[in-house]
Amino acid sequence: MKYSDSGWLFQGEVGSNIPHGISEKDIFSLLDLAREDELWAKQVRSEVIYQDTHPGNSLTEFLLEQIRVLNVAGSIVSYPFGDALTFGSSRHFFRGERAAYDKTVPSLNRKITGMSPRDQELYRAISHMRIHQFSEFLWNIHITSRWIATLSDINDLALAQHYGFETHLLDLTNDFKTALFFATSRYDAKTDSYYPLTKKDIEQSEKTRYGVIFHAPNWTIDYFQPMPNFESKAYKKLMGMESGEIRRAADSGDWDGIAFQIGFQPFLRCRAQSGYIFPMCKDVPLQENPKFEKLRFKQTQKLSEKVFELMDGGKKVFPYEGLSEARPVLTAMQNSWTFSEDDLNALFEWEQVDLSLFPNAKELKTAFAGWSFEGNTIKIIQDKVDYPIAPSIMERINAMYDSIDIEKEIGNIIHIRPEQKKYRDGIYTMLYGQGREIEVER
Repeated sequence: MKYSDSGWLFQGEVGSNIPHGISEKDIFSLLDLAREDELWAKQVRSEVIYQDTHPGNSLTEFLLEQIRVLNVAGSIVSYPFGDALTFGSSRHFFRGERAAYDKTVPSLNRKITGMSPRDQELYRAISHMRIHQFSEFLWNIHITSRWIATLSDINDLALAQHYGFETHLLDLTNDFKTALFFATSRYDAKTDSYYPLTKKDIEQSEKTRYGVIFHAPNWTIDYFQPMPNFESKAYKKLMGMESGEIRRAADSGDWDGIAFQIGFQPFLRCRAQSGYIFPMCKDVPLQENPKFEKLRFKQTQKLSEKVFELMDGGKKVFPYEGLSEARPVLTAMQNSWTFSEDDLNALFEWEQVDLSLFPNAKELKTAFAGWSFEGNTIKIIQDKVDYPIAPSIMERINAMYDSIDIEKEIGNIIHIRPEQKKYRDGIYTMLYGQGREIEVER
């Protein structure tokens, strides 16, 4: 197999939404292509290092340099919802699934299907308040404040997605090996771990006999490519083609159909999986999205075991880390029905509420008072909701993250614009009461 000049594997059938059958031989051919993409990324990195020491003066050279910087690990880039510290990009996006499902949509979409628009917005608000509690909990971990004060913002929504909270996001990756791992492995929620497929897993139904990998060239959906932005609801609002204010929240519906790199985060799972988020608040299932090729293959125990071994038993994409120690706390948050006034107000601060339904926090709180879901009623309290965790556990969590060499992880390149550096300096002073020094790459 090989990619066409425009990045497709099946150039003649682009947009057909017909699944393409691929063999095990094709899969290993795609692994070879993945290695070529890794070499491409290394070449981009070499070019960036050269440009840093031999800057050009022409506009063309400047623009090419900016494109290279966006594709190399260690660049601070700005999204509508905050800054991110990039890992190395590639030219493709993938998503792997261990069965031929009928509809691939985010967890929150599945939860609110069939509800009235008002009830959907109420449950959506609950999911966001749970994520706000998760975000607040992260500040108990020392690396959170250090990261925000010196490097970039933390993508709370993407982290919540990766650690089991309901969202309007789907996970994508720019690494074929990662997608293949998820397409050939079984997740056990009880142990929060992955395992190779057994014969019983494969023969469970006709759908489980097949694995599926979705593929899209980066130019079709990447935020840093022109076409996806021109097709977004946010752009249509900006140009007056649709009414309403642009909402910066990634899962507001304004950014559906655009892939955003999660980038390096202070917690390991996202970057281990070369993760991107793909908002789908109101978008169609991937099976109906013409920007994705659908690759279907027959599952075998042998293939599953080969891939599992290739990915070091899952450790390369699903590392054990400090947050795993806090799993009981995260589970409690994911099932919470009690929230603070701050949790409620954060919904409006981060533009996560449809103001045409609930213009302010008071009206939303009133709506909660007369509403329940599956027998659960919502309670809004004045004080912060407490999720106790033993000091010894927090010590272990902090010890694990304190030992991480951040510069080594990102490859010792940090491209940060002067205005971004000034912003981080201000946060550092606010948190620590003194200035700091960080070299700015130009």
